Amino acid sequence: MIGGKRPGVTLIETLVAATIFVIIVVAMTAAYLQSTRAGQQIAIRSRLESDGRYALEAISRAIRVYAIDYAAYAAPAGPLPAQPMTELCLKQPDVRGGQLRIRRETTDAGCYNDGKSFPCMVVSTDAVSACDASGSWAPLTPQNTKIEYASFYASPANDPLYVSTITNDYAANAAERVTVVLGLHGLAARPADEWVLNLQTTVTPRLYRR
Repeated sequence: MIGGKRPGVTLIETLVAATIFVIIVVAMTAAYLQSTRAGQQIAIRSRLESDGRYALEAISRAIRVYAIDYAAYAAPAGPLPAQPMTELCLKQPDVRGGQLRIRRETTDAGCYNDGKSFPCMVVSTDAVSACDASGSWAPLTPQNTKIEYASFYASPANDPLYVSTITNDYAANAAERVTVVLGLHGLAARPADEWVLNLQTTVTPRLYRR
């Protein structure tokens, strides 16, 4: 038949089909990448929450077992430094007299020496006396995590177990209490996947000998 439409696919139809295929592939790729990134962010946040809970529980456990070492700040019964404090000095409230210190370490060498996991929280248990320069420090927070800030709010200002030899009265009439505030920064390969977690808790020692 002369002048009739020849069977087959025209060039325009081919281009339209190819364009639709490319659009579908691009959309699927974008959705896949977005889903992958979302999964990575969830994994980072989950790890950071787990790390944060571990660090906060480790500090809380130390406060429950030990007591504030008022003499380490100002002998013999305080007062404590201006709040918040950057370093927490604790002692065992018995004849063993062990000391424990917790603070935020800002140097890479004092943390993991990996060029990224600092500042970190560190703990020392072998000091000659609490809050002095002796002893060794060990990281309390894991690698791939930075501590943006760490603050300790302790009260009362004076040792509630200290009895004045002049007035024959206690230096304070309140149980010890420490509020810990931490800001954890989870590191990631992509800066956009990183996340900051803010944590806070208030702890009192288990033993109150009054």
